[in-house]
Amino acid sequence: MFTIDIIAWQKRCMPSIPVLGRIKIMSYHSDTIALTIGRMNQQYFLPTIQREFVWEPEQIMKLFDSIMRKYPISSFLFWEIRDQNREKWQAYKFLDKAKQGGTHNELAITDGVNNLSMILDGQQRLTSLMIGLKGTYVTRKKGGRIANPDAWTTNKLHLDLLAAPSLDGEEDKDGLYYKFAFKDATPQPNSENFWFRVAQIMDFDERQKFDVFLRTKR
Repeated sequence: MFTIDIIAWQKRCMPSIPVLGRIKIMSYHSDTIALTIGRMNQQYFLPTIQREFVWEPEQIMKLFDSIMRKYPISSFLFWEIRDQNREKWQAYKFLDKAKQGGTHNELAITDGVNNLSMILDGQQRLTSLMIGLKGTYVTRKKGGRIANPDAWTTNKLHLDLLAAPSLDGEEDKDGLYYKFAFKDATPQPNSENFWFRVAQIMDFDERQKFDVFLRTKR
């Protein structure tokens, strides 16, 4: 089970002791990626200070490759907003559909949100996890015109389960150890390739269920 490290930061006043001004309270814990993804746009949001999502598909694939290799992907810093301060801060949703050339984040409505938290460090990585596990990345075909709708394809992250990892831990020409790719449709399995849509892993909370799925595809 893959996990990520989360640092929660809270800033609050100490009116009874004015000389202390403000104190910072920080806590540290690990959560599974699935649990974190489930909280995005439900409890976790983006503050206005965050820049837009700028990662390319290749960077997303490298992030998932690092996770598969059990490499550290650094921690994530969240800012916990107290209920009485919720209306002081504008929040935006994480993208689940990125588009080549940039995508604007949608304004979020946080009324009724419990334990509202804003991401201060890790937005690019978290958005990449969201796109890979629940979303899409829209890219323009080579030579296609921006204004032409047919020049764009909606792609989802895939992993070839039959492709052997690069030998001796060496990366391939794309800098990947495992064979990830964004595809607009999932190819039918054959003797050489078994392209698995990565988002499907969210359907399996046990290894046994995944093994049953694989047997039905053989």
